[in-house]
Amino acid sequence: MKPWFSLSLLVLSVFYFTYGIYSLDLLTFTGRLGPGFFPFVVGISLVVLTSYNTILAFKEKKTVLASGVDDNESGFIPCSFDVLYLVLTVGLFILLLNVLGGLLAMLLFNLSLLAVFNKGAHLKNISFSIGISLAVYGLFEIWLKAGLPEGILGL
Repeated sequence: MKPWFSLSLLVLSVFYFTYGIYSLDLLTFTGRLGPGFFPFVVGISLVVLTSYNTILAFKEKKTVLASGVDDNESGFIPCSFDVLYLVLTVGLFILLLNVLGGLLAMLLFNLSLLAVFNKGAHLKNISFSIGISLAVYGLFEIWLKAGLPEGILGL
């Protein structure tokens, strides 16, 4: 299953890259970097990394098939809870972004992820959540002046 999942991520990465290339300009009319530059860099990185991951996954599958021993014959994916939790948390973050505002939604998102994936380190989780949320807020709101959703609290 892992090779096919990797292949589907590769296909999605190629679609993202081609969409970014054809829908956004790489350079402005003055020759400066345009709105398509960042998606171009991210798209290239995604295609390269997912290609590498896909090749490794298919090589691993070939090795497992050649040895005749498959440890995961039941089809159960050991990290299925983690993936489901991550998908649900990202979906909830997207839904709450305009309601709570960017800063508060990021803070809750980071706290909820770290509480599950970094159990027991409460002070560290709180510190990282506050630090990352403030850093992203400073990057987008102050430095890039891109603006984040304010939400009902105006944060």
